[in-house]
Amino acid sequence: MGAGNYDAMCAQCHLAPGLGASELSKGLYPAPPNLSKVTVNPAAAFWVIKHGIKASGMPAWGMSMSDDDVWSLVAFLQQLPRLDEERYRQLVAGSAGHSHGGMPTAGGTQNATEAHPDDEHDGRHGHQRMNEEHHGAKR
Repeated sequence: MGAGNYDAMCAQCHLAPGLGASELSKGLYPAPPNLSKVTVNPAAAFWVIKHGIKASGMPAWGMSMSDDDVWSLVAFLQQLPRLDEERYRQLVAGSAGHSHGGMPTAGGTQNATEAHPDDEHDGRHGHQRMNEEHHGAKR
């Protein structure tokens, strides 16, 4: 599960094996660490994923992810620096896709604009929700 969530929610900024810097990762300041190259402290990673980092591009995923889902992502981060591109893709393909909090969609990925009746939030994730709230967009 951690592989699918990482691919959907983290790789755009924190990169993945075989994935070069993205337009987004290049534009963030401070620059996000390339988690495919560094090992992170599990307790620190859990806290950052759950609570985010104020005044940075790192969202707080604790509002949409259970602690168990965050820990599965942390467990994946411990393996990530040792993965090559092929093994990374295998783990992503073998995961439940982007699924956390019981919100998977057909094909295993969560549509960030699709609301589900059992969502604890309005169906939008991270950057999209923060951007809309910042700019006063209404659903």
